[in-house]
Amino acid sequence: MTNISDRWVEESSGGFRAGAAVDGRQYEVGVDIDGDVVHITESMGDVECSLMIPYLTDRGDGVRTVATVHEDRVTIAAGSEIVEIVVKAPVSRVIHLPFGYESRHGLVGLIRLDLAGSGPVAYEIVRVR
Repeated sequence: MTNISDRWVEESSGGFRAGAAVDGRQYEVGVDIDGDVVHITESMGDVECSLMIPYLTDRGDGVRTVATVHEDRVTIAAGSEIVEIVVKAPVSRVIHLPFGYESRHGLVGLIRLDLAGSGPVAYEIVRVR
């Protein structure tokens, strides 16, 4: 484990754990890669959390991204590529803003998943194809 002031990082085979203290609040993240699946756990203690999912809707080359919200997952498809973000907690509210934002890479959409309860947030990013 490497400590730098109020930040730390610990590497493992196929992943890492890291954390930082900001304004007296502790943030921790763990990432593990297993083939086509990335497992992520984030924590800011015992507080209610939301998961923000920005995605590129139009990068200007004719390929449009389609995002679909399901009960516990979000499917994002661009051309032949499909990924799913699978949440490991009940979702209490979804806000989907599919347009109206712009980045230097193109037009951007945003999905906000408000999670029920509090504590660490666990989710996976799965490459479907």
